[in-house]
Formats: sequence, structure tokens, C-alpha cells
Amino acid sequence: MDAWIDVLKLSIQGPEFWMSVAFFAIILGAFFPLKKFLNGWGKRQAAEVQAKLDEPANLRKEAEALLTKYENHTKNQDQEYVDIMKQAKSEIDFLQKDFDERLKERLVRKDKETEARLQMIRDNGVKEIENQMLKMVVKRTYDMLTQHHKTSKNASKEMDRALENVCETLKQNMHLVRK
Repeated sequence: MDAWIDVLKLSIQGPEFWMSVAFFAIILGAFFPLKKFLNGWGKRQAAEVQAKLDEPANLRKEAEALLTKYENHTKNQDQEYVDIMKQAKSEIDFLQKDFDERLKERLVRKDKETEARLQMIRDNGVKEIENQMLKMVVKRTYDMLTQHHKTSKNASKEMDRALENVCETLKQNMHLVRK
């Protein structure tokens, strides 16, 4: 055993031993941070690879979800069409009723306006007829009086009497003229 101790002492005294110890110390000092770095890098690489491996499965799930949604949509499409048509028909009916009500109101209003215009025209026509009738009576009376005046000697007295007769006749028959 002494021989081993001597060999050990000789080997410790040489530079090769200390170079070996320094080499192992550097390796051991760098081993733990390097191990930590390599483990982290390996985990990141493994996560990236796993994500790439999971991507087709995720895409498949998304595709299946879209397919299900599309199938549900196409199943309900006929019912949606019926619902849309019912809603459109009810809106058309509502608009038609509203239009009919407004049309009736406008027609009633137009009828009233037309009736008022006709009444105004009738009233104006009656007044115009009355005026024309009175003008004709006066003109005819004047013509008669002038003709009678030419043939009569007491023309002034007779003319006064004739005018009084015309006025009395007009007063008595005014109700006929107004109708």
C-alpha cells in the first residue's frame, strides 16, 4: 500500500495531474449549467415537435366541428326558409293593410274635398244663374219700358208703375230664383 501512496504522491506532484484536475473541474463546473441549458432546449424542441404532431389532430377537430355546423345549418335550412317566408308574408300583409287603410283615408279625404268643391261650384253656379236671371229680367223690363215709353204719353207715370210691378214680382218670386 505504501507503493500506492508513493505513486499517488508522485502523480500529485506532476503537472499532468493538476491539468487533469483542472480539466475535470472545468468540465464539472460547466456540466450543470450546460445540462440545464440542454434540458431546456430539449424540452422546447420536444414541445415544438409535439405541437407539430398535434396540429393535424387539431385541424381534424376543427374540420369536424365545421362539418357538424354545416350539417346542422343545412338541416335547419328548410325550416329557416319556411320561417323567413312566414315572416315576409306577415310583413307583406301588414304593409298591405297599412296601405289599404291609408288609401281609404285618402279616398275619404278626396271625396270630402271633391264634395266641398262641387258644393262651391253649385253655389257659385246658382249665384251666377241668379245674377244672369236678374240681368235678363232687368234688360227685358228695360226693353219693354223703352218700347212702351215710345208709344205712351204718360210714360213717366207708367214707367214708375211698371218698375214697381217688376220689383213686387221679383220680391214675390225670389224664392224661385234662389232654388
